[in-house]
Formats: sequence, structure tokens, C-alpha cells
Amino acid sequence: MALAEIKALQRTESSSGFPQKKPQGVTLSFEEYSPLTCKAREAEDLSKKKVIEAMRQADEANVSKMEILKKVEEATENVTTSKKALEKALKRVEAPNQGKPAVEEALRKWRSEYGQKRRSVQNSTKFKNPYPSHHRKDPRVLDVNGVEGNHDTNATDFHSHAGDEFKLGYIRM
Repeated sequence: MALAEIKALQRTESSSGFPQKKPQGVTLSFEEYSPLTCKAREAEDLSKKKVIEAMRQADEANVSKMEILKKVEEATENVTTSKKALEKALKRVEAPNQGKPAVEEALRKWRSEYGQKRRSVQNSTKFKNPYPSHHRKDPRVLDVNGVEGNHDTNATDFHSHAGDEFKLGYIRM
């Protein structure tokens, strides 16, 4: 079939009046030409399959790339959110620390003034107990204001876990 086409083409060239050139290619018989065209078609089909496979892989890579970019974007948003939360937390921590030196100075001043008053009050006779507890046999309760009173020795509300004897407003002697 291809051979017939070649001959027909040669006839049209000769009838058109153009000088005939000798073919510069190789002349093949139909038996030789047919397997070569089959191989050419197979090579072309294989080439198309390879192109299709390469395009599929490129599409998969693009999808994978898009998924990775989406994850990176989400991670960036998480980092931004965490950074904002950290900045807020740092501001909450730093805010009290900014006024801390002034408060400490005021506390030192107050302690120095109040400490003098407290020492003078503690040295007053109003808080001194003339009867130390180790000389007494009967338990007594001394009010913070200096008024003594008897109290039941079996009362459990005077005893703390550490063995100290305290009650709000009273000191057991």
C-alpha cells in the first residue's frame, strides 16, 4: 500500500513537468516497510504511554505539593496563634514585675515604720504573761488582750497537727 503511494507520487512529479530527482533515501520493499511501521507505531504508543505516566506522576506530585503547602500554612497559623498567646502570657507576667520594685520599696518602708511600732507593742506589759506555762498545773487561756480565762483541757480545737496549741484570738499557756 505504501509502495503504491510512492509510485503514484512519482508519477505526479513526472507529469507535472518538474525534473525528476533521484530519491535520496532508501527504497524498501513492502515486506521490509510493514514491520518498520509497526515498530514505529509501537514506539509512538510507548512514548505516549510514557508521556501519560509522566503527566500522572506530575499531577500526583502537584497534589502532594499542595497538601504539603496546606500543612505548612496550617502550621504557620498555629505558630502565629501560639506566638500571640505567648506574647499575651509574657505581658501578664511582665505587668506585675514592672511595678514590683516600687511595691517592694513601699513594703520596705512600711516594714521599717510598722516594725518599730510592732516591737514597741510587743514589749508592752499588756502581752507579757507573768505566769510561764511550765510552772502551772492548770491550763489557762490568755486572751490576746491580756485577759485570762479557764478552758477545758480536753478541747480538741486547741491542738494542731504539729502539737502547737493555738486558737483564733487565744494563746494557750
